[in-house]
Amino acid sequence: MILASKGLKEQLPSGFDSLDSSKGLGESQFMENARYRHALEGELARSITTMSAVSLARVHLAIPKESLFMREEAEQPRASVIVHIINGMDLKLRK
Repeated sequence: MILASKGLKEQLPSGFDSLDSSKGLGESQFMENARYRHALEGELARSITTMSAVSLARVHLAIPKESLFMREEAEQPRASVIVHIINGMDLKLRK
């Protein structure tokens, strides 16, 4: 509340709205994939921060590249999630 009264606004991570910005002509497939992954991370972080006990969330995705040449079991996507819990609150997971 003190920071908000001083004009510091809460900034939500950018999500799929960041994909609306104009992209350069000839943008590489790598950059397009990176922007899409960043948008997914932002959307997940936004969803997590809607929980009443969470003040801030950060999400990092590790999405393996698909390949037609891999014969072994494909690696599964993973995510790292960091959350800041509001003082005095606790995060209860439901089954």
